[in-house]
Amino acid sequence: MQFPEKIEDRLGYVSFSVAGGGGSQGGGQPQENPDQEAAEKRLEKQVEDGDADAEDVQEATGKEKEQSFLQKAVSTVKDVSDAISNVGDALNDVLDSFNGNQPAVKSIKRGTANLVAPDGQVVLYLPAGFQMNEGVQYDQSDLGIAGAGAEAAINAGGNLTDALAGSATGFLDALKSDVGSPQARLAALETAKRAAKLDAGIVAGAQSAAGVTVNPNQRVLFKRVNIREFAFNFTLVPVSSGEAATVNQMINFFRHYLYPEPIGNEIKVGYKFPEKFNIKVGSSLGWNAPEIKPCYLRNVAVTYNPNAIAFHEDGNPVETQLSLNFVEAAALDRTDVPL
Repeated sequence: MQFPEKIEDRLGYVSFSVAGGGGSQGGGQPQENPDQEAAEKRLEKQVEDGDADAEDVQEATGKEKEQSFLQKAVSTVKDVSDAISNVGDALNDVLDSFNGNQPAVKSIKRGTANLVAPDGQVVLYLPAGFQMNEGVQYDQSDLGIAGAGAEAAINAGGNLTDALAGSATGFLDALKSDVGSPQARLAALETAKRAAKLDAGIVAGAQSAAGVTVNPNQRVLFKRVNIREFAFNFTLVPVSSGEAATVNQMINFFRHYLYPEPIGNEIKVGYKFPEKFNIKVGSSLGWNAPEIKPCYLRNVAVTYNPNAIAFHEDGNPVETQLSLNFVEAAALDRTDVPL
């Protein structure tokens, strides 16, 4: 299922496939323009439903053949034009070389883009402003006197046991020092804070009188990698009843795989996890966005005819807004982002 059907109308694309299902599992190899195959499938469907007549066949075959002939003619004209341009460029280079002048910039040769499309169960156009948010989390922690001493001892090459013993020794040494020194007053404050029976107000008063406070020795500690989430918002305006039917099939596809499969028949006692989606974002001209790991679909929002009440002849709405929200099944690490 593809929307829009013509590849040139969706140079940027988003490809969705259910992991373990049909379609591409890792994006797949690009395929040539599928417009001709799509037209033939539409014609076969019309014939099966009994809706096709001579005009439909002529429209799906004769016009396409005519278009193919015109495309070949245009391609021939372009080839001739490119050849003339290349000859002209070459002649200019020869004249410039003869006159002792070298062009500062080489001529740009014209060419025709080779559009390719991904393999996937559902392929939609890439909405404007596609964003990928990535981040990690950190916590702030107060090491205190003992923690800072342990950190310093370990950084100096000691082990954890030695570090803890060293921090305790330093604290005891402060207790034995001159009672009038700042170090001794800090040690006395720490002793007062650790005495569970002392009132907090008494400790605060002692700290005020001593005029010193303990350095919390704040550090930032790495906590975890954020799970990435992706949002896609599509405005689907089918130009025909066939495209409108494709839009309905796409919506049903996402709604179906949003929900889990129940465990149990008469009494549904549990759920199996829903299937994951393989998502690929890229361009039909060859650009690919950073890889997205398999994702769970967490939300589907559909708005029919948001701007006006209008329908195609078969009853399908003329405009549909589709919003999809995915969450990546696992966090990334550095091995997922090679240099």
